[in-house]
Amino acid sequence: MSTRANIFIRNSYDDREKEILYHHCDGYPEGVGKSLSSILRKLPKEENQSMTKHNLARFICENDSEFRITTPYSAGDAEYVYEIIISKRCVDWEHLYTGEQERLCNF
Repeated sequence: MSTRANIFIRNSYDDREKEILYHHCDGYPEGVGKSLSSILRKLPKEENQSMTKHNLARFICENDSEFRITTPYSAGDAEYVYEIIISKRCVDWEHLYTGEQERLCNF
């Protein structure tokens, strides 16, 4: 069985609008989390300041074809959720069944 993950990209914690990515397998921090950290380290620092949610979603998908942009209605039954907060330049994750959560990285 696959360990699915959703990735929410927001400008800030208060931002209700989000870009959503879906990853079908290896959703745990040692899988998807490691991939996200690696991809975000490739992002030039000067682009972080002007990066839009949609552009960041496309950047992630271009660097790993296992991620795909999706909608809230087709995001799947994820076990893990990752939140990328552009203004704070951080990624947090949560395991939806256990409630465990942690900061994955800063970028």
